[in-house]
Amino acid sequence: SKELNDFSFALTWNTYGISSYDSLTGELIKTDDAPNPEDFTATCYLSEKTMQEIYEYFRTINFDAFPDVYEPCEGISAPCITLVLTVRYGEKVKTITANCVPYDFVGKDDLATTFLNTCKFLQEILEGTDEWQAFPDYPYLYD
Repeated sequence: SKELNDFSFALTWNTYGISSYDSLTGELIKTDDAPNPEDFTATCYLSEKTMQEIYEYFRTINFDAFPDVYEPCEGISAPCITLVLTVRYGEKVKTITANCVPYDFVGKDDLATTFLNTCKFLQEILEGTDEWQAFPDYPYLYD
């Protein structure tokens, strides 16, 4: 559909290094701080069915309700996760950056919960792809 053709998203999330995906370019990166980053980068285009599922999910959310820089959780925990979600509909682009999200992903209100659940939904799809599964393990883990 035209709507689906005009729709794309990008997600950056980190636990170890920075992981990212852009549905426009298909670039999937497991970690950007490995000594051999090429082993942790792949091209991954999601199926039309998956993109449709994401599109339908996104249609239920008013992304304009979110500030550009967002703190969806109360308090700061360390270590924490950075989440950057970009949603594109044609010429319209909205990027939401949350800098220190605790690992428990508990939002401070309904809006926060929506944002966190959306990022988690995308992360689970991306980490479930064959391309992600084919990546080697992280070169090291943080204590």
